[in-house]
Amino acid sequence: MPESCNLDRSGRRHRLAGGIVALVLAVVLAAWMAVTGASRMWLLALWGLIWSGALGVLQARGHT
Repeated sequence: MPESCNLDRSGRRHRLAGGIVALVLAVVLAAWMAVTGASRMWLLALWGLIWSGALGVLQARGHT
């Protein structure tokens, strides 16, 4: 059974770019929080940003 792709080229690029931006932002914020001594609960709050970034990158790579 052939796989179907519901994203065109521009949609994949958009999803990939959004995912990369979210992951980079999460890394920068985590580093900043680590330097300033933020509590671990604030680091846990980054989970949503990491999840959405990873999801965007994986969806772009999987053409879904």
